[in-house]
Amino acid sequence: MTSFADYLLGPLIRRGQRTVIGGASGHGKTTFALHMLAAAVYGRRFLDWTVLGDLRALVVDVGRGDSTKRVLREVGLKGPNDLDPRVVPHIVRLRTPHPSSLDTDPVQIEAMEEIFNRDRFDVVMVDPLYACSAAGALMRRFEDWQERFGFALILPMHCD
Repeated sequence: MTSFADYLLGPLIRRGQRTVIGGASGHGKTTFALHMLAAAVYGRRFLDWTVLGDLRALVVDVGRGDSTKRVLREVGLKGPNDLDPRVVPHIVRLRTPHPSSLDTDPVQIEAMEEIFNRDRFDVVMVDPLYACSAAGALMRRFEDWQERFGFALILPMHCD
């Protein structure tokens, strides 16, 4: 049963649930998702919903780097080097030529589990999911982490 505390941004982001944002390449999926994430983290109004904020978020950037960092700055999300006492969000870039190895590489799996154990995030965003050649296997890994660590999951992805 979902409690009121599980609604992190109205029905859009709920703890233990997956939010999928679909669209064609270059049509604003990441920007939309990061605006949603900023609203949840800082308690801002987004569409018709407002939340209390003060949430911890993790953005797993698996390939876009500069573009994602630019949008993070535009929406006002600060990284761990910004001296924000809440240190949100953490920006993790997978440093591998094949992000799907996050599902198979024990070193990367252990590193992610250490991050989840240490920081206890409310929301995790993986972008762009299409960059992962084995997206299905990676999704199973994130579903397992989501169940174990209790975070909401945001996934911008292509529909074409």
